[in-house]
Amino acid sequence: MGYTKMVDGARTARGIVYNGDGQGMVYAYAVAACTALTPYYLTYTEYGREATALGTAATAVMIGAAKDTLATGEYGWFIVEGKVELTTASDAIGTAGLALKVHTDGTVICTDAAYSGAANEFAVGLEVETTATSHTVYMIPREVTWT
Repeated sequence: MGYTKMVDGARTARGIVYNGDGQGMVYAYAVAACTALTPYYLTYTEYGREATALGTAATAVMIGAAKDTLATGEYGWFIVEGKVELTTASDAIGTAGLALKVHTDGTVICTDAAYSGAANEFAVGLEVETTATSHTVYMIPREVTWT
């Protein structure tokens, strides 16, 4: 993947800006308030990229974790690639390397299998996590779908 330009010293590719920690981020409008490090849908509209709460839509969307807490109508950065401490109500991760995916009901769940690139997988668990609220994951910058 080639880098297209420099923005304030950060490399960019496919509209993703990379920070010094190696995280890939995109800038988006918060349709509703967003909580830091929580996953959101990132969709394109005629006005640019928008972040909305996870739901049951079957459209191809990118998943991004809000870098900071945002109020409704604010713009901010969403992490779409790299290591992140993701806050989510998914299952505990019993083994590193398992995939996180968006379930058909719009919730994030941990699979019982290694990341395979399936249509609804968006992250890989990096550590065993016994809590179901916080996960150290590697976000994969891709659009996901589910039905």
